[in-house]
Order: sequence, then C-alpha cells, then structure tokens
Amino acid sequence: EDRLFDGKRNDEVQIVWAGRMIPLKHPEYAVRLAKELKAAGLRFHMHFIGSGPMEEGLKAEIYGSGLSSYFTFYGFLTPDRVRDVMERCSVHLFTSNYLEGWGTVVNEAMNSGCCCIANARAGATPFLIRDRENGMVYGDGSYEAFAGKAMAVLRDPKEAERMGRAAYH
Repeated sequence: EDRLFDGKRNDEVQIVWAGRMIPLKHPEYAVRLAKELKAAGLRFHMHFIGSGPMEEGLKAEIYGSGLSSYFTFYGFLTPDRVRDVMERCSVHLFTSNYLEGWGTVVNEAMNSGCCCIANARAGATPFLIRDRENGMVYGDGSYEAFAGKAMAVLRDPKEAERMGRAAYH
C-alpha cells in the first residue's frame, strides 16, 4: 500500500478520466475543469483513457485553449494498462450521468487508490462512494456541482490521498 501511495506523490496532481468519449459520460467536464485548474495556477496532468465520437472535438478544444501539455491521450487500453495509469494518479473523474450502467472504472480507480469525484446518480457511485470519506460525490450532475467538488480535492492533495487510501481499503 505504501508503495502505491508513494508513487502518487508528485509536484503536479495526476488526474485520470477513463471511458468511451460519448455525451452521457461527459468527458467535456474534464476539459472545462482543466481550464479552471490552469487559471487557478494549480499544477496537474490529465490522463484520458478511451476514445469515441467526442475525442476529436475535445482534442481541438484542448489545443485551442493552450492546454496540450496538460493532457495525455492513450486511446483504448487493456485492463492491466488502465490500472497502471490509475495507480500513478491521485484523482479519478467519473462524470457519467444517470444512464451509466455500473461503471467498472470506479471499482478499478478505488482499488488503485484514487479519490473518485463522481456523479451521485451514475452507476456504482451510490453503492461504493461515501462523500468526503472515500471520494467526493456531486449531487445534481451539473458541471458547477462537479467542479466545486473537484476543486476542493485538487487544492488539497493530502485530503485526496486520505480519501484515496479509504477508497483502496
């Protein structure tokens, strides 16, 4: 466990988003958040795993906003490679809406010691995440609710680690 968390400590917060890039999963929330993180002067890197019809538009927005150096796109990965990336990250963004099934990425991220920031109505969230205990839950699915929870965690890496450890356990 200590090896896992020692590997997450970095001068920039490592954030992961994983899934198909489709409207119900709201990958655009991660891009909007990146703009706010940069404006706030926070050091971070966003890892995007997956692909889908929204990918090119997201990449164009990232490039056009001068955020390219803050993002790594991996495309689809094997489950083992997804876990490798998650284990290097402190925070997982689960931005899917109520149409999400279970959302296995939540289980994977928690087992990788990530603090998940998750929509309360998405898949596994109400069964696995207890707000401010082992992750952060935002209630209404709005970007503003999501960003408020995300900024609180990303401004306090020790709190993100505390919740990530609770998630791991």
